[in-house]
Amino acid sequence: MNFQDLSVQARAVLKDLAFRTPMVRWAAHRWQYNFSPAQLGFLCSCLDRTRDVPGPVFEVGCFAGVTSVFLNKHMSAEGIEKPYYAFDTFGGFVEADVAFESDRRGKQRSQLLGFTDNRKE
Repeated sequence: MNFQDLSVQARAVLKDLAFRTPMVRWAAHRWQYNFSPAQLGFLCSCLDRTRDVPGPVFEVGCFAGVTSVFLNKHMSAEGIEKPYYAFDTFGGFVEADVAFESDRRGKQRSQLLGFTDNRKE
């Protein structure tokens, strides 16, 4: 084995180790949305189609706000000038909602938990 082969192997090992640590969240891109790309595209399309409908945009359930920021950036880029309001209970889903999403929409219960991490402050 020559030095160059060792260097390539060492980089591969270091990269593998880096992606297996909790620090990866600060070093690598990760999907932050609770929506698929198609769903985000649909929401953008809804905003585009309703651009001339008077009144504000309401988002109900905003978790950490990443979708709110995404949709606001889309509105700005497309010149859609409307107020945008995001509402959240800060209490997560109630059991009846978790059951509905799980039983009727096929979502995993684990996808619906952990929404109580945010605080109003």
